[in-house]
Amino acid sequence: MMQRIKRLLPTIFLALLSLAGCIPYRNVVLFQQDKDPNKMDSVYLNQDYEFIIAPFDILNLRVNSTLSDVAGSVAVFNSSGQGAQTGGGGPGSYHQGILVDKEGNIEIPYSGKIHVSGLTLAQATDTIRSRLSVYIQDVDKNLFINLKILNYSVQVLGEVGSPGIIQSENEFMTVTEVLAKAGGVTELGDRKNIKIIRTDRLTKQTTTYRMDITSDEMVSPILARLQPNDVIYVKPLRRKQ
Repeated sequence: MMQRIKRLLPTIFLALLSLAGCIPYRNVVLFQQDKDPNKMDSVYLNQDYEFIIAPFDILNLRVNSTLSDVAGSVAVFNSSGQGAQTGGGGPGSYHQGILVDKEGNIEIPYSGKIHVSGLTLAQATDTIRSRLSVYIQDVDKNLFINLKILNYSVQVLGEVGSPGIIQSENEFMTVTEVLAKAGGVTELGDRKNIKIIRTDRLTKQTTTYRMDITSDEMVSPILARLQPNDVIYVKPLRRKQ
């Protein structure tokens, strides 16, 4: 009997060791479902989107004039010498910008505070142009205004090559573009159940969507367009356990 037990000891030891080293799947998955069974993720559908300025955005304002005697004076309105700083160009690189305050206003020289929250970039540009018309003659013909968002970024987490924050150079970013910049989905990533966690920038309401990127439709830029501050989470497959 004792000999039999001795022969089984290595098997028993290995079994206990494997159980001790096994991490439950629920302990490796982020952003798990709410305990409410009625609260399910929404399937990601086509969502038309136009960027809307919100409080705490950082804007880059460039003002130029075709008139030589005016060009020097309008430089004071540019954001390169005022406002806040935000990283985004890599270590040691900083972009100068104008911070939208918590009330949704920006402040530029001479014109004072201008409310821009809730406006598109085009609408905010028209508003700034209107305010500057007090100081510049024939503003529609002689003034060129360029307004850009500097803090347009998304977060990528989970089973990707390089998780982190992806900064966009414009106002149009897609899921496939972001996954490519993050090193692609690893072999342990669940391609049929990618989460997109989105918080409305004005209402602060959060919605979680799921996306199947094995579908050809998800290559479409319109279908897979992202919004600022989206969180893309690639869940691990169960075999990662």
